[in-house]
Amino acid sequence: MRPWRALATAHAGPAVCGNGTDFMGVFEVDWSAVKLDVEHLVSTVPYWLGVDLAASKDGKGRDPETSYAGVVTTAVLARLREMGADTEGFGSCPPGHTTVRVFALATMGVPWAHFFGRVSDDVMWLVAGSLGNWDDLMRYSWPVFEVLGLVQQLYDESLELECRATCNPEEQSWWGSDSSQRLSASCPCLRAAGLADQAVSVLAAEGLRGRQNALSLVRSVQSLMAEWVGSSRSRGTLALAGDWPVFEALGRLSKELRRLRESSVASPRRPAVVVLYCGPMDLSARLQRWAHGRGVVVRAVQGGLNSAACTEHYVRNSLDVADAVMFISPWTHRWTQLETEETEKVFTNLLSAFQRYPEVELGGAPCVDRAGYWVWPPREVKRKYWKLAYRAFPTGFRAPGAMKTASDWVVGDVTSGTRIYDATLLRKLLNGSVAVRTGLDVAEFLVELDIRGVNARVAAATLVDGTVLREDNYLEHAMWPASLAREYAVEAAEFTPTAGRHIVCLFPNAREANYFAEMRGTVISWCIRERLNRMFQNIAKWWHALGDDYFIVPVSASVLNMVRNGEAEVFPWEADIDINLLTTKPVDDFRALLAEHVDALAQLGSGYKATIRGDRAVFSDTEDTVRMDVWISGGHDLASWDIRTQLAGVEVRLYQDFVFRSFHHYKPGVKVYGHTAGKLLGCLDDHPACMVDCYRRQPSTHCEFDDFVHLNSFL
Repeated sequence: MRPWRALATAHAGPAVCGNGTDFMGVFEVDWSAVKLDVEHLVSTVPYWLGVDLAASKDGKGRDPETSYAGVVTTAVLARLREMGADTEGFGSCPPGHTTVRVFALATMGVPWAHFFGRVSDDVMWLVAGSLGNWDDLMRYSWPVFEVLGLVQQLYDESLELECRATCNPEEQSWWGSDSSQRLSASCPCLRAAGLADQAVSVLAAEGLRGRQNALSLVRSVQSLMAEWVGSSRSRGTLALAGDWPVFEALGRLSKELRRLRESSVASPRRPAVVVLYCGPMDLSARLQRWAHGRGVVVRAVQGGLNSAACTEHYVRNSLDVADAVMFISPWTHRWTQLETEETEKVFTNLLSAFQRYPEVELGGAPCVDRAGYWVWPPREVKRKYWKLAYRAFPTGFRAPGAMKTASDWVVGDVTSGTRIYDATLLRKLLNGSVAVRTGLDVAEFLVELDIRGVNARVAAATLVDGTVLREDNYLEHAMWPASLAREYAVEAAEFTPTAGRHIVCLFPNAREANYFAEMRGTVISWCIRERLNRMFQNIAKWWHALGDDYFIVPVSASVLNMVRNGEAEVFPWEADIDINLLTTKPVDDFRALLAEHVDALAQLGSGYKATIRGDRAVFSDTEDTVRMDVWISGGHDLASWDIRTQLAGVEVRLYQDFVFRSFHHYKPGVKVYGHTAGKLLGCLDDHPACMVDCYRRQPSTHCEFDDFVHLNSFL
């Protein structure tokens, strides 16, 4: 889950419960993205509640009052407040605000009386119909019923079954009966449960043809619920007990509607195979001639070399295909009269091989670029720690073992720009993609398909039967737009050794990046880490340039960076560095010293400044994105600081007693983050920038990051 996914892209969507907008840099909430976050929370919070339960019993040091489920939901609420979402009012999306508020408080572990006192109006508003028709909620798949069902589970032992109590004694025995008997009950809540079950049965029997009948039943359920809530409210209570099956049935109904809508997309009139091209050449006639008699539909248009219009062409024509979709890269070449026959033969080989091996869902081929250089497509896509890199496999590909019968194929995470997809797989990858929502240039569109394919564990196959495509590498043309950076939590992307590094920073300053990292258990933003390391190196360069008797001593937790292999950079979970700038020369007033060097600091790197805070100076860059606490003093004996080492590429000094006291206080044998007492490294969900989980590791196993965590470890 990613909370900043709720930041809007530049795509304007529906005004209510839809996509947010970006107006002059001010973001509004994208409720369609928040909905995805809530759906994720509904599925993961039961797991974290189990973790909380285990933690309260295992006696291994975790604070039993710390609720992981509470932390997860609190992070979402905090992010909504940062984005300006008024979580105390209904705002632009009533079901969004209300559902998130009910859900968050429910997972905090508060007693029922306190919980219901806080959210009774919200629950009754969701149930009693102020929201409008429930079938609207189902149509847009908002997880209201799943949330209310979770509330039932959380409080199933703490609330007397009020619904059963409102039924007469005979009807109380009908609780476990079939829906037909419950439909004849006099108490509205029991009748509502029967109607909800009946709606599910209608869908199961009639499919989408029964949708209107099912939704009509849902409206009847809602009326009964409103009637019952009205009587319950007069007594000041409302039952949501675990064995009252209304919301459980409605949740099943909502999921069944989604499933039927997705399955109804199939149509016998769809073309079996579609070949798509959009690019600078007019290939329509040649491709039509090649496709004749092959049962292949060609849709080729002439457009820009790398344009959003071409992306729209690829997307629009991929949604109505039965079996396979073949993209021809805009960077294809060798289409002169003499070369066309060779190129068509290559396409024929690729398509035939794909059709021979049904286990191949995505296929491409090796390439030769316009300059005649070989391009080997299989790559490992590494997306971790706010970075993205396409890395070559040491021996060419991951393995052929994933597709044992496909001996003509090898497997990696990605393949060539010209590629063939199984049509069903492609529709899944396109569902909810940034390219579909906002439009991307073709190279970025292919990169997003790569990332979504990796997330879905798709084996990208490359044909190795001698077929060679004549096209330039699409990765050489890819950029990294802000919309993809936000969606996939990547601030620094490298696609090829020659294409350069693309950087999009997601946090305005170290404070916000550190807050996010502590709430989610991630490493610090790549941009913040890079700026912090660069600032430290530049300040150190300035200080050392003043003379041989000017030296640097790390203090506080920064000492641990130095002694634990911090030669290249500080720990990936650190958002600041604390240092002493010392000299053998007298320094009567460090403020006066800094005043002498204001211009020199401003000319370092991108420019730095120092602000006096009591006995220290706070160094920051001109945008105030990163800061360092620095203490400056003179009159020191350089010889006594006889231990030398490196911190983030800078020589620093220590002495024996200083090391002893630092180790005794900061415990370098334990990996913690946060304040001095710290928390053991660990991640609260499946964020791609997650830290390693040192708490759960057994002593015999390692608690360490892979090399990709380093700032400049890419290709």
